Amino acid sequence: MRFLTREASAEWCAANGYEADPDGPTRLRDPADKFEIPSDAGHRVALARLLWDSVASSTPQVLLWVTEFGVWPSGEHRPLAESARAAWGAPGPLAAYPGQLVALSEHDDGLSGLVLATLFLWDCWLLSAGGARSAFVSHDEFGVASFRDESERAAFSRRLELFRR
Repeated sequence: MRFLTREASAEWCAANGYEADPDGPTRLRDPADKFEIPSDAGHRVALARLLWDSVASSTPQVLLWVTEFGVWPSGEHRPLAESARAAWGAPGPLAAYPGQLVALSEHDDGLSGLVLATLFLWDCWLLSAGGARSAFVSHDEFGVASFRDESERAAFSRRLELFRR
């Protein structure tokens, strides 16, 4: 796993078809499905798994980019996240290296980062190499997922409906 600065994350985005600046991606490329982030921690973990499986599991590389954190300090424990990031090889704190470039062989660690972001209600982007699939989770307790391929979007929508039950 490689950890990227905000500027390096924006450069990766540009090279993979996403519009971005150092503050994060500026928009999703394709039609998106909007969803609520559940309040239950177990459901948040399940949602993170669904997003990971739908966006990241079939791509050789994804960028997990935390663009805002600390909005709800009582709902996060930053030392836990920083300890996990250090174990994954982060060269510095989240504020300095908010991007995680995850290879196919590192998906468990990448999913763990997404789980933390979802549990802590951090603004976080999950972007597939090549720009075909992406997702965003927000501190405002909603998310969006976008797919270039309509059949992938339809499959995600069906899985999301099953998740909501």
